[in-house]
Amino acid sequence: MVLLGLAACSASPAPDPVTGGPAFTGVSVTSMDHSVAVRDLFIADPGPAGYPAGASVALTVQVWNNTNTPVSLTGATITGGQPASLIDAASTATAPAKTFDLPIGASASIGLNQQAGHFLQVQCAARALVPGTNLPMTFTFSNGASIAADVPIGRFPDASAGAGASAGASAGVGAGAAC
Repeated sequence: MVLLGLAACSASPAPDPVTGGPAFTGVSVTSMDHSVAVRDLFIADPGPAGYPAGASVALTVQVWNNTNTPVSLTGATITGGQPASLIDAASTATAPAKTFDLPIGASASIGLNQQAGHFLQVQCAARALVPGTNLPMTFTFSNGASIAADVPIGRFPDASAGAGASAGASAGVGAGAAC
């Protein structure tokens, strides 16, 4: 009886004002030691055709520091592939920072997305990236923590399905575009 009462109180995500479908917030993954996390991680919906091999693809993510001391994001790499680049005021799309030290204050977070002008970008997708698949990546931090995450490409109705599990096939690894 209590479970029914609780279930009745749960709310669905608010509809996306553009598509009318459920709002998409990406996946969230925490490091094994719980010191850092990536939240609301995704690659924007590319439309039905997807991103072609060789495309530059921006990630949207919130990076969280759950410690009482500053920590830096020091890398983001496609599993089995090249590092992602940090695009910000100190770099450009033509000269991105492939190595970086992005500080995150104690018990704080930082949002990375194209709208903010401060984001991570895969410079050259190894193969076409289609909606409903994942791009496996690893994020590394100055405190020695790392996070492996399957980054969803496009929209998933259940965002929690993409973290540590396979919400779709992995993409972007192996042979493909010559970048």
